[in-house]
Amino acid sequence: MHLRDSLIPRYSELVYYGFWFSPERLALQALVEESQRNVTGTVRLKLYKGNLITAGRKSALSLYRPEIATMESGESIYNQDDATGFIELQRPPPSREGDGREAGEAEMKQAVRARRLDTQCAAWLLATRIAHESTLG
Repeated sequence: MHLRDSLIPRYSELVYYGFWFSPERLALQALVEESQRNVTGTVRLKLYKGNLITAGRKSALSLYRPEIATMESGESIYNQDDATGFIELQRPPPSREGDGREAGEAEMKQAVRARRLDTQCAAWLLATRIAHESTLG
């Protein structure tokens, strides 16, 4: 999403100034088309009092898998214990009385660095687990 948001102004600028057949505009168009190659399906929308509401969506190439998304216990790929580390990372660090502002800032910076590393590790582990389980069954 961030990449798209950064490319939109440049793409529109190229079109505005008439560079429709420029190599840069063609390269950006190829990037957009390639990134949207697997975007398929249908979306149902409802119009209510001037608002557009998504009522449903489906796609044969959807990445959504209900057996992973459920938080219910039982037949699920998702292990609820996996969220424990994430919850611990997202809570604010405990404050220490009398340490001064510098110590609090240092603690916050250390917590942010640890959070980034642990979040990246958790994402990698989840992706590895999903890939492994999809090859099994």
